[in-house]
Amino acid sequence: MNIRKNIVYATLFNTTGSQILMVENRGEHGDYYTLPGGTVEHDETLHTAITREVLEETGFTIIPGDIVHVAEAFFPQAG
Repeated sequence: MNIRKNIVYATLFNTTGSQILMVENRGEHGDYYTLPGGTVEHDETLHTAITREVLEETGFTIIPGDIVHVAEAFFPQAG
């Protein structure tokens, strides 16, 4: 059985549009960078989720714009 998870990411540009904001993550195989984002919680809209995730990860309050990309993935259920 596969589990579906809704994940959101934000692309946040600086005022000139020449840089994007990335967050540093620490993993068991070293540090890496991603766009701010994460899992959509139960009964949360995509816009609410990305607003919450960006605030949690960066301290910035955003007003989300349009959704620009959708992808679907299923993950094997951990037993």
